[in-house]
Amino acid sequence: MTLRLALFFLLSGTVFAAMAQVPEKIHGKNKRLMPNAYYVEQVGLWRAEVAKEPRNAEAWYNCYRASRNAYIKGDEQENKDSRGTGRFVRLQGIVDSMAVRVPESFEFHHVRWMNGYGDAGLLPYLQRANAMAPQRPEPYLDLVAHYELTGEDSLRRATCAAYLKLSDYSPGLLNYGRNLLAGLAPNAILLTHGDKDTEAVWLLQCGPGLRTDVQLLNLDLLLRQDYRERQFQRLGIAPLAVDPLSSDAAFAEYQAHIIAHIAGNSANRPVEVSLSVEGPYTAGVQEALHVTGLSYRYSTAPFNNWLDLYANYYNHYDLDYLRAPYTPDISQGNVREFNAHYLPSLMALCEGLNRASAWDGEYRFREMVARVRRDAECEAEFQRSYGR
Repeated sequence: MTLRLALFFLLSGTVFAAMAQVPEKIHGKNKRLMPNAYYVEQVGLWRAEVAKEPRNAEAWYNCYRASRNAYIKGDEQENKDSRGTGRFVRLQGIVDSMAVRVPESFEFHHVRWMNGYGDAGLLPYLQRANAMAPQRPEPYLDLVAHYELTGEDSLRRATCAAYLKLSDYSPGLLNYGRNLLAGLAPNAILLTHGDKDTEAVWLLQCGPGLRTDVQLLNLDLLLRQDYRERQFQRLGIAPLAVDPLSSDAAFAEYQAHIIAHIAGNSANRPVEVSLSVEGPYTAGVQEALHVTGLSYRYSTAPFNNWLDLYANYYNHYDLDYLRAPYTPDISQGNVREFNAHYLPSLMALCEGLNRASAWDGEYRFREMVARVRRDAECEAEFQRSYGR
């Protein structure tokens, strides 16, 4: 995935749906990703609907979203060559048709924003869509991300609160975010990568006001220079010597050293790294990352993580979702995938309980390991079967 596309996906999100043989709404956020054939089929079905009624804004909207989600094999190289913009160029024809046939609709305004590749100049379309249909959940998280980037904290908090009232977000992902926050050191800087845990933390901090002592920094958003410089100045983090988007080498340097760089903040705030952060970000600092639950605590000094593991699983974490998931959950696949992040700390906890001869506790948590692993493997098999 290209740098620009990674940032765009954080702002725009991916839309999922359930399978059927009839036209289905491709609405919402955090739904389960479906096979390519499903979206290709839905494109045809929704095109038939707009052909029958060209002023059906709902049909146009679903036609766009199904088309956007459809990965046509022949287009993959084009996406690579165009650094991710190819899909949006191809979809512009749908946007242009909507501009002619349903120009005053929520659907057109939201599609105009979504097809803009994260262009902040198109923000009025997103804001207009939200104002026209505040009961529709789709614009909210993009607005939250924008207000985070621009430092408009009061608007970000208000938007999070309004979105939570719609009860659209996954309860499983919120539970994951709640546990992630609960296990962090006081006044920690939390580093995330991607959108699911990032959004859950934003919603929990801005809505019910959980762990507002924690400062979240998303490693994708930090690629934006004005945002990075504002956050670094506020947190006492030295500026980067080179813009990470200036070259591939600069980006590789950013990935390899950004965790240690942030850990050098002048306020000595502890740095916690969400387990969603991996690959080149963590490869060079593995010896300094100590799992305490759903995060690694960064420490170059010797660090005994046993007390943190015990406290998190016995006192801080709500584990009901791992024992008996809430139903229904609109993000079952994402929840299973993210719950796999419990496994490293659960295994470490079980080993510690074994050493302490705490057999009952070890047995209970090994049962949890088996359940989480089984669900994660089921989700991985689902994704493999559909070529995702």
